[in-house]
Amino acid sequence: MNILTQINNPERVFLSLLFLLISNFCYAEKVIEWNAGATIRDDIVNVEADGTRDYRIKIKGDIKMNGFIQVGDDDASTKTTCIVEIADGVSGSVTLKNTYGTRKDKTDGYAHSFFRVRQGSVLIIQGKSDSQRIILDGGDTSSAAISTENEIIGSAGTLELNYVAVQNNENLSGNWAPAIKINPGWATNQKLGTTTIKNCVFKNIRSKLAPVLFTDSPGTTPPVNNSYNTPETNAILIQHTIIENCSVIEGDGRTATDAGQKWGGILRFRGGWVGNLILDDVIMRNNKAEDCSCAGVFWNSFGDKGNRMPTMYIKGCKFYGNNTKYSGGALRIETNCLFEAPQTEIYNNTAEIMGGGIHLYGYAGGSEADQKKPAYNLTI
Repeated sequence: MNILTQINNPERVFLSLLFLLISNFCYAEKVIEWNAGATIRDDIVNVEADGTRDYRIKIKGDIKMNGFIQVGDDDASTKTTCIVEIADGVSGSVTLKNTYGTRKDKTDGYAHSFFRVRQGSVLIIQGKSDSQRIILDGGDTSSAAISTENEIIGSAGTLELNYVAVQNNENLSGNWAPAIKINPGWATNQKLGTTTIKNCVFKNIRSKLAPVLFTDSPGTTPPVNNSYNTPETNAILIQHTIIENCSVIEGDGRTATDAGQKWGGILRFRGGWVGNLILDDVIMRNNKAEDCSCAGVFWNSFGDKGNRMPTMYIKGCKFYGNNTKYSGGALRIETNCLFEAPQTEIYNNTAEIMGGGIHLYGYAGGSEADQKKPAYNLTI
């Protein structure tokens, strides 16, 4: 129908305008401004608090984070989009600093998160440039150095980071607390969402397990014929990003007396993770695995018991100056991996046992073999 026909049909025009007005009213974006020096407490963004679906948070200066912001709720059918950005007119970067350590009134497992994304919801944190980043600072030893949980993202959902810096996060407790944690869980016909990290910096992050990124196993019995749980729909892209001076202290998966086999990794992907990983122009340098294997990427994802094995794609990356006490200085590869153009450089990495640059590992028995993990492909 052309414009002239619409004009000649005033009833249709009225109904169209009414529908547009109702749609905008129901799904209007709520804008929240965080002024410089403000202290942000829990649940400022909660989808069910006032019926708002979408939020835009504009940051006007450095902020104190005395809790975490939850995007969405526990019901996967309720979806929220939250965009966090630097307000117009602000020069330079802005810092969100975790000050939770000064509070004694909350002890739950997510108390040290900056943001938590629930199933089906979307969080976008976007700075503007290398000189205008949104910085998530874990705080010094008086606040967040020893914490029960100090993750940036927890639970399933879609995450986009652009020109973000994550730094000074430290957790030496027993909890798994990396900078980014993706814990999908299994749900029939549920799209878990993708993770996109571009133009970011991760530095000075130290924890017992996977300080920068950790994907939890979705479960040992994935649903049958679930088209959503595929390597493509759950992909993780890390592009134009620097990961430096981070340490994994202890790792997991083996007993304390068998430390040489404990699973480390600055980025760690557990066996049941189903998504592809794309590393494009990523620099990993001067990272350390102190009492476990792998000071770089521990790629251990074998998906749906071999039905859809994910692949790690590496192109134009640099791995150097990484050190592990055991094996896999830069990479530990246990499933499909493809090196693509442009050229990737792996040099000056060290491992005291084996695989200073790359450690290729295949299962010979045990629980992994029971899950019928197939042979994998490595292409360089």
